[in-house]
Amino acid sequence: MLVDVMVTTFNEADPTEQRTGTDRAGDGRSGGDVATWRCRYGMGAGLWAAGGRHVVEDDRWLAISGVGDVGSNQALVWSGEPGRIDSTVEDLLAAGVPGVVNLAGPALGWAQVMVDRSWVCVGALPFMRGRCDTLRLGAFDRRVRRLEEQDLAAGRALLGQAFGWTDEATEVALGVRAVDTTSASGFWGLEEDGELVAVAGLPVDGSSATLFSMACSPRHQGRGFGRSLLGSALQRVAEDGVGEVLLTASDSGLPLYRSMGFSMVEYWQRWSRPRWMMSPT
Repeated sequence: MLVDVMVTTFNEADPTEQRTGTDRAGDGRSGGDVATWRCRYGMGAGLWAAGGRHVVEDDRWLAISGVGDVGSNQALVWSGEPGRIDSTVEDLLAAGVPGVVNLAGPALGWAQVMVDRSWVCVGALPFMRGRCDTLRLGAFDRRVRRLEEQDLAAGRALLGQAFGWTDEATEVALGVRAVDTTSASGFWGLEEDGELVAVAGLPVDGSSATLFSMACSPRHQGRGFGRSLLGSALQRVAEDGVGEVLLTASDSGLPLYRSMGFSMVEYWQRWSRPRWMMSPT
């Protein structure tokens, strides 16, 4: 699942700037690095969109779980064609669930399409990338392991505490598929004195991994558990051939990712409907 929806500010230089890669002024279909990374992130979103609609195309992706939680239904559009934004909005509305449509790259020039539909900008989401061979991962922490089916209840409870998600949303974020140890994709956790205190989803697609839903128990925050969990999990997946990691960052997580060596790719402009954002769910 993507990070919880929150209103943020453009607290750096121009949030529409492409920080790396070649997709600065193209149409989003050129196969440049940034467009490729967006697609790979969209592939990772299939972990929590299972049972709903998951589409990854060359200029957009959809990950609609069907759960009635605004953070559980997401799309990203980077096409330079305004009709692609319109069709993506229609896809989300047809699902009958609240959600967020993110705009990036050339699509940022067509944000008026969202305004005309009475959608509102709810902030900017940092999109980051790191290479396992250059990240500062630290020593492997033996308290870190892959989650198994018996860990589902504890992991879901932790996600609910950390993000305020509904039970339905936590079941989507951490489903049975996420603890299938026959797959390279999965959820990782860190235990302290027999208690699960931090979790992170890490879908793997070939040589790429995507970080979702990293959370630490509120009463255990500030003790470096998140850093240990992420660093150790990445060391394990790197042994299986993963070379790059993609993620989106909340304001609170941004300092950690930067300190580990992740670099900013771009900001995604986030759009939703006012009544969805004001809903208690």
